[in-house]
Amino acid sequence: MPTLSEEGVRLFLGAIGTDSLSSKSLRSFVWNLFHSDYDERLDQVVRQSWESSRALAAEFEAGQQFDERLEAAVHTLLKLIIYNPIKKIKKRTIQKTVRFWVDVMKKTFKTQDFQTTHLILNTISHPILQNVNPKMQSWAPELIKIIRLQLGGPTYTKHIRFWGTVRSDTPLPSLFAFNRFIQVRQWQDKQYEANAALEMIDIFKYLEHEAVRPIYNQAPISNFKLQRMAANIT
Repeated sequence: MPTLSEEGVRLFLGAIGTDSLSSKSLRSFVWNLFHSDYDERLDQVVRQSWESSRALAAEFEAGQQFDERLEAAVHTLLKLIIYNPIKKIKKRTIQKTVRFWVDVMKKTFKTQDFQTTHLILNTISHPILQNVNPKMQSWAPELIKIIRLQLGGPTYTKHIRFWGTVRSDTPLPSLFAFNRFIQVRQWQDKQYEANAALEMIDIFKYLEHEAVRPIYNQAPISNFKLQRMAANIT
């Protein structure tokens, strides 16, 4: 079964109050989370991620600084997958963990939490993890292909056009896609299109939302440090 470190629980499920728990209580919480029903803990991560994506949309500010914030989130998730500060991590452990996050990606794509979907997609597509080459579920490559097609990278025009048809506040946008689209349109001096995209996101500032999960508030991790972490994989 896939596992997450205590740091992973704090980063993804931080808003449920793990920071205030004692070490003993936290260990108990982690044990219960990852020794209970797989579907239950999968659904918990999906639910908490949706709330975090909604909160992050409320904080959206297009630009390089937000780019760096999103990139730091990818690097942090990558670190959680490939690195254990106490002991060397085995490739089979990474494979189990990746499969867990692919399951999360499948469910968040189905529920239209495109931000979490895109976060996981960017993480499992990172060159460092590609070099590890963990074996994913047999259906994963086709799912990844469908997600990429629907997002419409690298311009993400398709995702922004799709968002113009959304009439509900349940789906959540990929901020990776919106930030990229807006910056490109501004560089192309197509401010009207950039402003239209910004207006689509602005509505989230006025909707009720929880706190952003800590994974989106982490310091950047250099590629050199990530490579050093990957070097300890056995």
